[in-house]
Amino acid sequence: MPVRTQIFLIRSAESTDCQQGLIPSNGFKKPELTRFGLIQAQHLAQYLYEYRDIRFDHILVSTQRRALVTAKALQAEEAMALQGPLSDADFIQTQHYHALDEQDFGMLKGKPMSILGTIEAGVNNYGVEPQESLYARVEKFVDDVLIRDYIYVDLKNSPNSTRRDRKHYISTDVDLNIRNIAIVSHLETLKMLWTALVNRFQIGNLSWSTAIPDPALIGSHWAHAAFMELSIEGTPDHGPASFTVRVEKDNCIDPVRYLKSNRIWGAEEFRFNWETATHFKRFYNHLYGVLYDDLTPVKDDCEVEVDSDDGSEPEFIIEDDPKQKGKAKRQQVGTIGLRSQGQFS
Repeated sequence: MPVRTQIFLIRSAESTDCQQGLIPSNGFKKPELTRFGLIQAQHLAQYLYEYRDIRFDHILVSTQRRALVTAKALQAEEAMALQGPLSDADFIQTQHYHALDEQDFGMLKGKPMSILGTIEAGVNNYGVEPQESLYARVEKFVDDVLIRDYIYVDLKNSPNSTRRDRKHYISTDVDLNIRNIAIVSHLETLKMLWTALVNRFQIGNLSWSTAIPDPALIGSHWAHAAFMELSIEGTPDHGPASFTVRVEKDNCIDPVRYLKSNRIWGAEEFRFNWETATHFKRFYNHLYGVLYDDLTPVKDDCEVEVDSDDGSEPEFIIEDDPKQKGKAKRQQVGTIGLRSQGQFS
């Protein structure tokens, strides 16, 4: 059976900058994921691990915090399913690349996104990284890292040889003839990454699922924590031009549909109690216990409600103190996976 590589191009979950309508900072310390962003990341990981039976062989991620936390959710979801003593070999490791960082917005970082429409092109770019520069570093990453170090290697080698001892693959329905690569990055970078990949393949070898409504729009939209799924087959000795590439999903928000179809959301309301939801608390504590020791855990009495009035996509509402429901200030945080798609981050 031929070996196939599947690539998941994943946008980071919602950050505080994007929630506030700000051009994102590029540092490691900020912006944080919002609480809603943490829910997005966990639901994405749960969907890929439990529903799709995806086991990642490689996780490639930008060096920016919002992407790192999103990627950590993929690790945490697998780690929580493992039983007994664990070794380093049982955990899929992440590889960090500056080439996957978001476009550098220079002096505009932290400013309102609306300011971008008032800047006259070519007069003063305020230190913003040019699109040409962004494409150049992403193109180099595609050639020197993704294709050479991962796709070529994966298509040449049988996955069974490296997966045999990993507890991830015991008693699962995982197809061992498929390699899975996750790339967690940011909106503008992912657009350039998709463009660079298309430019490396013969257009005649590119196809897409019939479920994609408008192929002309592939790669133009990415909701937070949404992904594009690519399936690649080919002969490495003949180069990328010989690869066949199929776009299975674009701007995929299937985790929403998965959660609804499994009745995790009720007909009218689903109450997510952070004190009793053991699964989520284990996820959250593992996520931050491993990556950031200095962060304060979510309050135990925080509660999340999901409202769905007429069959439309439900909305998350965060209530800081559910014991004082009449007085608590409620913050509507929008439809999961769809809200605040934003132009950046």
